[in-house]
Amino acid sequence: MGDSLDVVREQGNASYPALKDRFTVILSLRDVMASKPRQGRPKVARYFSAGQRAAGGTCAGITKTCACRTRIVATAFKMVVLVMVLSAPVLAWDGQEFPTTGRRHVSHLDCPAVGIDLLAVLFAYPKSCAEIRISGDKRVILVMRDGTRIVYDDGKKKSFERKLKDPDLEDTLAQVYDPGPVRRGVPVNFDPGRFRVDAFLKAVYGADKAKVRAGLTSVDFLGTRVWFTKRNGAAQALERVAMKLARLVRETPALADYILPVGGTFNYRYVRGTKRLSPHSYGIAIDLNPKRGAYWRWGKRPPNLLDLRKRYPARIVSVFEKHGFIWGGKWHHYDLMHFEYRPELILKSRLLKAFSGRRSANPHQ
Repeated sequence: MGDSLDVVREQGNASYPALKDRFTVILSLRDVMASKPRQGRPKVARYFSAGQRAAGGTCAGITKTCACRTRIVATAFKMVVLVMVLSAPVLAWDGQEFPTTGRRHVSHLDCPAVGIDLLAVLFAYPKSCAEIRISGDKRVILVMRDGTRIVYDDGKKKSFERKLKDPDLEDTLAQVYDPGPVRRGVPVNFDPGRFRVDAFLKAVYGADKAKVRAGLTSVDFLGTRVWFTKRNGAAQALERVAMKLARLVRETPALADYILPVGGTFNYRYVRGTKRLSPHSYGIAIDLNPKRGAYWRWGKRPPNLLDLRKRYPARIVSVFEKHGFIWGGKWHHYDLMHFEYRPELILKSRLLKAFSGRRSANPHQ
């Protein structure tokens, strides 16, 4: 079969066009992820069969179908369709029809989990992802537009430290980041977002310092000019964050002490104490006022860490999260000043909340 075999083999599967052709359908519905999930469990079961039929249709057909629903139902319906659009080719590959109960030779490919993870990545990085393939050893490969091949699951058992040093794409998404207020303590080594695949980030933001620099732009962040990457909409997201934070500061001036002075943005360097590139190296992270942000390497773990997390203004965190940033204050290895542009983690959380009906996508919250 070879490692260049597409996810869908068209011969014998005429009802399932190649995933590459479905990208038009997937990317045209990006606005779905901007919608807030319904409070409580969405009623999507009755639309499952309809979504099943629509999964093989055109973008226009899906749009026409959803136009007949209310905004909430349409959002839930399109989410069902999108997951099926992505998962159906994986099931259809190797001669299986979708849906199926007799899934032969799919080994480690848990299609719903793979589908949600890849769906989040495709939505978050539409201009950087080219296609998805299945290798000869049946591993899912994400092919970037620059030709970089990212293995979804390398099949290795890893310790926490090993995941930090050598994660695969699955590792980066395995711990679910939970937007919203801090409700309780964080389990040991629960650090959603700290696992980063450098090959992936380099394919999106630049393979070396010079290429990253070429993608930087200056952003006015509450009167301070900061450097941030314009690739993948990161700088635009930070500009929107800055506008909303400025409004909050006008309403509540005390919040400015948590924001300014800015601790830093672009800085091509290693993570302190390691040989791993910092997210600041890609121009996708910003540190707010360090005096208001505890950091786990600065000394002993504070006995009142949960209180520190809860006292950090939730309105500041919420603004960042609504625009694709995660907060280091929700990590076991805490970094309360740190905000990082990782839209795929926010998108995955929204998908899981929509389907599970839980207030939180994080089982620990």
